[in-house]
Amino acid sequence: NESEKSAHKDKSWFLEAYASPDIPYFERTDDNTNINDHGKSAPTSYTIGIRVGRYLGKRLSVKTGIQYSQISEKFFDSLIIVDRYRSIDIPFLIGYDLTTNSFKTTINAGIIYNIYSWYKGLTLIDYRGLIDINVANIYKHNTGVSLYLGINLSKKIDDKIELIAEPYFRYRLSFMTRSSAPFNQKINIAGLNIGLRYNFRKPEKHK
Repeated sequence: NESEKSAHKDKSWFLEAYASPDIPYFERTDDNTNINDHGKSAPTSYTIGIRVGRYLGKRLSVKTGIQYSQISEKFFDSLIIVDRYRSIDIPFLIGYDLTTNSFKTTINAGIIYNIYSWYKGLTLIDYRGLIDINVANIYKHNTGVSLYLGINLSKKIDDKIELIAEPYFRYRLSFMTRSSAPFNQKINIAGLNIGLRYNFRKPEKHK
């Protein structure tokens, strides 16, 4: 309707800040054998980020920004090993608004481009101390592109601020490990972005 179209016109730019608890899904192959059940995710996997976007008419929007992610994993062997994978990424997303009279819903889809990634491994010995594991040559510092799909739900707080919740899934297209590594690995992520959206009003034109 005209009021919805006018509202998007008045608020053509917006800013989102969010944080997400993440559930990683590990995919590994070793000697041509799939070992997806190797390891267990730790509760410190998360993503935080900020995105700026623009409405393109009544239904479409685009957004980009920057985000930081940490994926933690525990192995139980003769020792306890804690792996942490950290990354800085840029999302490029297109949104399609499915808003009805009752709900404000947007489907967001696009890619997540990795700027830089790094790995840190710690081994817990007899529950008393930690030592570093240096496997820097196994993991890439740039892990390429992931596909992203999210369903954004929002609730208006006031004229400019909205509370947002966005369950999402991120699918990695390439392995995180180098070709010289003894195994291949990639990590897909399911999460729930929770945060705020701030709508900027468009400056009025002077006649």
